[in-house]
Amino acid sequence: MNNQRIVVSVNLKRTIKIMKLTVLMLVVCLSQMVAATYAQTTKLSVSVKNETLEHVLKQIEKQSEFLFFYNLEEINKNERISIDKRNTNISEILDAIAEKTGLKYAIRDRHIVLMVNNEPPAVAQQSHRVTGVVKDAAGIPVIGANVVVKGTTNGTVTNIDGEYSLSVPSSAVLQISYIGYNTQEVTVGNKTVLNILLQEDSQRLNEVIVVGYGTQKKATLTGAVASVRSEQIANRAASDATNLLTGIAPGLTAIQRSGQPGADGAEFIIRGPGTLNSTSPLIIVDGIPGSLNAIDPNDIENISVLKDAASAAIYGVRAGNGVILVTTKKGKEGRMKVSYNGYIGFQNPTRLPKWVNSADYATLYNEALTNDGLAPKYSETDIDNYRKGTDPDLYPNSDQTDALFSKNGFQHSHHIQLDGGTEKTRYNFSLGYLNREGLIAQTDLERYSIRGNFDFDISKRVNFGVNFSYIRQEKSQPYQSISELVHRSYRETPVTPIKWSNGNWAAFMNEHNSVAEAENGGYDHYTDNFLTAIGTLEIKLIDGLSVKGVTAMNGNFTHTKRQQYNLSLYNAPDVVGMKFRPYLFENRGESSDINLQAFLNYNKTFGMHNVAAVLGYEQRKYTNSSIAASRYDLPENNLLDQINAGDASDQRNDGGMDENSIRSVFGRINYNFAERYLLEVTLRYDGSSRFPKNNRFELFPSVSAGWRISEEDFFNFDPISNLKLRASWGHLGNQEIGNYAYQNKYSLGRLYGFGNIMYSGIAENYSMSNSTIGWENTEMVNAGLDLNILNNRLSFTFDYFVRNTRDILMSLPQPTILGAYAPVINAGAVRNKGFEMQLGWNDQLKDFNYYANLSVSRVKDKITDLKGADTPGRSVGDPINNIFGLEAIGLFASEEEIKNAPNQDYTGGASPGDIRYKDQNGDKKITAEDRVNLGNTFPGVTFGLQLGASYKGFDIATTIHAVADVQGYLTGTAAQAFANGASALEAQKDRWTPNNLNASYPRLSLNNASRNYTQTNSFFMENASYIKMRNLQIGYSLPKSILSNLFVEKFRFYVNADNLFTITSFRGFDPETPWGGGNIYPMVTSYTFGLNLVF
Repeated sequence: MNNQRIVVSVNLKRTIKIMKLTVLMLVVCLSQMVAATYAQTTKLSVSVKNETLEHVLKQIEKQSEFLFFYNLEEINKNERISIDKRNTNISEILDAIAEKTGLKYAIRDRHIVLMVNNEPPAVAQQSHRVTGVVKDAAGIPVIGANVVVKGTTNGTVTNIDGEYSLSVPSSAVLQISYIGYNTQEVTVGNKTVLNILLQEDSQRLNEVIVVGYGTQKKATLTGAVASVRSEQIANRAASDATNLLTGIAPGLTAIQRSGQPGADGAEFIIRGPGTLNSTSPLIIVDGIPGSLNAIDPNDIENISVLKDAASAAIYGVRAGNGVILVTTKKGKEGRMKVSYNGYIGFQNPTRLPKWVNSADYATLYNEALTNDGLAPKYSETDIDNYRKGTDPDLYPNSDQTDALFSKNGFQHSHHIQLDGGTEKTRYNFSLGYLNREGLIAQTDLERYSIRGNFDFDISKRVNFGVNFSYIRQEKSQPYQSISELVHRSYRETPVTPIKWSNGNWAAFMNEHNSVAEAENGGYDHYTDNFLTAIGTLEIKLIDGLSVKGVTAMNGNFTHTKRQQYNLSLYNAPDVVGMKFRPYLFENRGESSDINLQAFLNYNKTFGMHNVAAVLGYEQRKYTNSSIAASRYDLPENNLLDQINAGDASDQRNDGGMDENSIRSVFGRINYNFAERYLLEVTLRYDGSSRFPKNNRFELFPSVSAGWRISEEDFFNFDPISNLKLRASWGHLGNQEIGNYAYQNKYSLGRLYGFGNIMYSGIAENYSMSNSTIGWENTEMVNAGLDLNILNNRLSFTFDYFVRNTRDILMSLPQPTILGAYAPVINAGAVRNKGFEMQLGWNDQLKDFNYYANLSVSRVKDKITDLKGADTPGRSVGDPINNIFGLEAIGLFASEEEIKNAPNQDYTGGASPGDIRYKDQNGDKKITAEDRVNLGNTFPGVTFGLQLGASYKGFDIATTIHAVADVQGYLTGTAAQAFANGASALEAQKDRWTPNNLNASYPRLSLNNASRNYTQTNSFFMENASYIKMRNLQIGYSLPKSILSNLFVEKFRFYVNADNLFTITSFRGFDPETPWGGGNIYPMVTSYTFGLNLVF
């Protein structure tokens, strides 16, 4: 029935060209840098006794690409020397020559200059051989440990028995290192045997994780928290930080619906949909509510995803869908560092629909007419002329969608950061700029950002901090919405030109032309200004006890200006068919979010007892207002874009204001005994203005506990460095119902039904109020396991959770005779459960470092209560994102089959080639009662894989994201050829005909929509699983030995590709948009070439 094929969504020819250019750039750059590193990486051997200097130099030249230059009048080439240096670099050999001859040298690329050394000779140090064994704390030999003389390239690695042997001077300091262990330094002196005992590096266990209103050591954490470090998301060409987390944080689903600059942010869902309302998590930036799209990704230090109730409950009413904590970069004590990160690149659509050409369109259109019993529209001569393209006006072959997405979107980004500080003052200041052109004319984004984080120790007990940021985003697009332009391009057939031969824009269906409207139809400019200021004051009262106050403000100021030009479209080269009416709309809005917080923090250790507590108060008020105006009939020269230039007799204005507030007290106590037995209790008492006074406040508690078995005396298994069991329970809330659901409201012009007639009137309570409305409540249970093995090289985390949400805020169906929307009530209930697993490996083999992280998440949701208001497709037991419809069992092959099949009148009858539906209840007819659950558009399984490696200066990293157990549904032009006057896809050539009974699409028709397309059915439901390479980055860093002479700490360049390919069998336009009608701006593949500098 559905002959699906695996599709790799990447333009192969274009990608090959890009790869060639990328390789060329790499070769050019590397050729310059290889010369600089040649002297350090080339190994030579020189073993001579009583040979002339000239002979020694010739031996070196034969083994390498080095050439020697010296003055024969100053240097005796016949001086005899003895040297024994094997498998070493040129510098060590030249040092030996200089010691024997008293000369000095300079290396310039592959040229070596010998000179007379007029400086007094240094006292030569005697070298001797040092041997030893490197073992871990358990006495096990460490294989492959690095043993290096500090400050030199003289070194070796331990063998299979942990042994090493190295010739060193007496003053040498040995550095011994291996991944998973602390690096040790040992002074050699006159010792000939040095056995080394490496201590386990507990850094990963001591890693500090950002949690609600504080931080905790990872080792003692009892909640389910996923942490993402800045290096995991660095150097990505993302205009929106939300797109950086896909496939990285287990349990977090990030769905991107569009690739349009400025509108390409991802939707976040933590642990699956748990409510019938908004599933968006709470975003906290530097301790206050914020937005990820108001942050330059370069400014992010780390991100924590709070997934269970124990970790999120301290945010109470707003934490029902989970919490994402974002921490921006702070200053560190030390000299000032200046960092630059920038890239340039371009982007292409990952996937566009492939339409038939004009000749095939005419052929298929004739077939559809014939199937409907009508005469063909196009003659064979017409079809032949379309194929030949004899006249571009009469017989064109246009592809409006390809022409609409004709741009290779150029993009470039630049970010400068200053970081440093003294013992009492620390600072981090950054400037950012992003310019990103879209694929459609006028779809551009420009962003400017400033951020400063300052920390002052006024005294030993008083600390003052100031954080501020300002981001200005200017987004442009055509006057018509992107979805409308894309939709129109699908309906613009190849038998009408885009432009007539005289240059006039053609009119499709006498009314539109998507390319003309994108380029000349007007504009839609949107400016967004985000301003954030945070002030903190912390006073240490006594040892372990401090008080802290926070004052914060988020301001958002927007300006929208939309103007439609008087564009003319032509039905024929000189015949105007459509002329747009000039129009101007302007809107200004502003919002403020004032946040006040006060904390009392306590942290104390009593022997083996560790106690940490926080008691806090928070108050927040959000206010939003806007005003808008519009007029028609501006001057037709399109030069004036002021409201007053329009016709005052047809003007409109609008405006509004709303506000809400929250007041809360909260507390948390953490206790652990010897970091072995762990306990945490959290309480938050929240009040929200969105609820009536009698239901305004609610208590949200949580409790969690942990047991680190690896810290027990009876646990003596050395390979395991950490084994922890965790469990938690908590109660969360949700207030996403709008601001005035419990209050009466009035409206003019509301419609109400009486009999079969709709009347207009004035409505009190047009959206009916509910004075008893209360909180939506969520309870979650979580059980987890943390495991670290082989000196933390192997890590494993597992979590199982069950979440029950009740009293869901929703509206139930009611008769239209009431003339008002139904009130919001506490009615529904949803349960979801699942598990998350993360497996990580991090290791080192000599100069080769590599890592691999795999995450797997599984979640299932179902509705458990609707207060009797079940409807088809949304009933108790159904998943939230259910596809409900008729089950297709093939295509009718003949009239005889139709005659013997159940009655199809419900779907408008049937003809050979139409979809055949299953009679579920056996009543011999297809009706609405035969509809069943067909699938779920939310992925049940999500995979993430991060791979990376580095060798000396080279590094490579990739992120792969995949989903499974998810269905998509083809709609509109993706399912039906000629839908709403559209063209036909190349894939739709595989349609039913008497000679093609096992086709992928039903028979062609212009009027059988009710039979095959109006009814949701399984024929067009497909597996929407996919694998996407989200990111691939290859970089090279210059050696520090070269950079030290340039006063540069880091010089790295890289090539980066985002959304490189997609593997899927889904025939829709993108599997991330499961309703595959495709009226969207496509996802983009981005290629960038970047540079990291640190001074």
